[in-house]
Amino acid sequence: MPQLPRFAHLPLLLGEDRTKLSKRHGAASVGEFREKGVLPEALVNHVAMLGWHPGGGDTREVFNLPQLCAEFRLDEVGRSDAVVLEHKRRWIEGKHLRAAVEVGGVGYQQDEASAEVSKRIPASA
Repeated sequence: MPQLPRFAHLPLLLGEDRTKLSKRHGAASVGEFREKGVLPEALVNHVAMLGWHPGGGDTREVFNLPQLCAEFRLDEVGRSDAVVLEHKRRWIEGKHLRAAVEVGGVGYQQDEASAEVSKRIPASA
């Protein structure tokens, strides 16, 4: 018998003006971010950090996909609304780009991350 999906309530996402996130705030779908060339691993990292942080006083904000998969826990997601900050997403993306260059080039890490994200997020999302 297949495993039943698990559902969770997540924080409401707000724009920088602290109103409900909508299309007028910018990109509204994963596809739009993909078209803009946003690194998939950076976008996943940014979205994971909206309302979540690792427990135990850990203050890290940049995670690769294996780290996120190992450390993300729904019980650590806060209940307060989360503000989507474009400058924060760009900062996280910059950290991922610098890390990719250090390990042998952006293309390698981006292809690896894209394959990992594709397993979890359908292309039509």
